[in-house]
Amino acid sequence: MLSAIILLTIYSGMVFQIEKNRQANIATQSKIIAANEGRTLCNILILKRKTDKTKQSIVSNMGIAKVDGKQIVVILKNQDRFCFSLGVQPL
Repeated sequence: MLSAIILLTIYSGMVFQIEKNRQANIATQSKIIAANEGRTLCNILILKRKTDKTKQSIVSNMGIAKVDGKQIVVILKNQDRFCFSLGVQPL
């Protein structure tokens, strides 16, 4: 009986650790996706500025990218915020 309780306790701990790792992986993947969306908006603004130097911002269904001094600030729809150096080449 005692060994069954010990086994159940170990099993519960393993299940908890697996779930914790799964949630951490999902959070990491979400951050990677958000960063990629931020880079995409930044690249679109850089490319649009090649033909129109006065272009200061773009708005899309992913979020907003705008020039702020010597950087491009991207604010996604989920409120994630990224800053990239203002350059002439896409990231």
